[in-house]
Amino acid sequence: MSMKRKYDSELRSSRAADTRLRIQKSARRLIAASGFENTAITAIAKDAGVSPQTIYSVFGSKAAIVASMLTHLEEEAGEADSLAALMAEDNPRRQLQIFSEWIRRLFDMSADIFTVVAQSPDEPSLVEIRENGDARRLGGCKMLAGKWAEAGVLNDKYDADAAAEQFWLLTSFETYVLCTKGLNWSSDRYEKWVAESVAQLVFS
Repeated sequence: MSMKRKYDSELRSSRAADTRLRIQKSARRLIAASGFENTAITAIAKDAGVSPQTIYSVFGSKAAIVASMLTHLEEEAGEADSLAALMAEDNPRRQLQIFSEWIRRLFDMSADIFTVVAQSPDEPSLVEIRENGDARRLGGCKMLAGKWAEAGVLNDKYDADAAAEQFWLLTSFETYVLCTKGLNWSSDRYEKWVAESVAQLVFS
């Protein structure tokens, strides 16, 4: 590939990424303000300075924008770095702390969108997004609980699966909202509570 072709390709990729990000930002602002059902693709397109067809070409649907937005926010919250830290860490309590730190960062950064998803029980596409997210979080909890079982740190009440279920329940977005909104806890207090509660429940 010539230098010019490489430059042109990189420029197109950069512009495409910029367009994608502008659409996500506009969708986030409008959906958080008006709700998923009340936000039209045409409104998102106007706010982002693109055509509705561009949005359909890039994402395919409004729900796909939300799914892509959440994936981007997971990355922004440091998912890759947190996973690498978990894989490199042998201390169960430190592993729990790393996970608790990450879930708190994710919820702090994404609370407006998680709220929209949680409050749209009659929208099948958002229900699927929520179920997929819950399933991924459960998978992470099972992975850690399996490590804790192998390390012999679980108490007699819980095997790996049961410990993962307790961990999963305590790290739900609904629990985050109850703590930070219902009880007016700070995010730091929520994070500390999650780590302490899981440890008290499942560690020997």
